Amino acid sequence: MDGRDLSAKRFQDVEEMSAYLGISKWLIYKYVKNREIPFIPFGRLVRFDRLAVEKWAEKRMVRGFSATN
Repeated sequence: MDGRDLSAKRFQDVEEMSAYLGISKWLIYKYVKNREIPFIPFGRLVRFDRLAVEKWAEKRMVRGFSATN
């Protein structure tokens, strides 16, 4: 990476999204293959809308139980 602020760039490639989410490029490709993550295809290339991926990640978030339950 070249030190850019990834949170400021809306459309990202696999390497950038991997760094942004803190997961491997291999896992990103697996999610794309299985259509588990929102992406934009450009022929053989894919791009990710950071805002759509953030919404996707929020839906996947596991919430813990509160101490009062």
